[in-house]
Amino acid sequence: MYFGDLGPDSAGSTNTLTGTTTLPKDVRCKKLSEDEFNQLFDTILHESMHSTDPWWQRTWDAYWGNDNLTANHQSIYNRTTYELVTGHKFSVGPMWGTPTNFIPDVAALYAGSRDKGNQVPCGCN
Repeated sequence: MYFGDLGPDSAGSTNTLTGTTTLPKDVRCKKLSEDEFNQLFDTILHESMHSTDPWWQRTWDAYWGNDNLTANHQSIYNRTTYELVTGHKFSVGPMWGTPTNFIPDVAALYAGSRDKGNQVPCGCN
């Protein structure tokens, strides 16, 4: 995972050849608000699904999936919605992968990150 400059309309991206994810550089060493933390978690979940796609699928989504969602890209959005918004209560359409019974507790993860006080994350000194 890398941090770098993304376009103004992008919360994250996955390289079409390597599957490497890039996140916005301004979140790397920042103490995030709960909304920012939730958005970053959503982005990491979404981009991690892209990183497991074959290179040809990532390439297809990169060139034709931004303005007109491909079926694969829509299934990733559906899976993210299922995991984070509906809490496994209902599906919003065909989903990427096979869901498990695990429901991520993003609020607890955020609270845990706040328990660390004012510690600076590794590599941010």
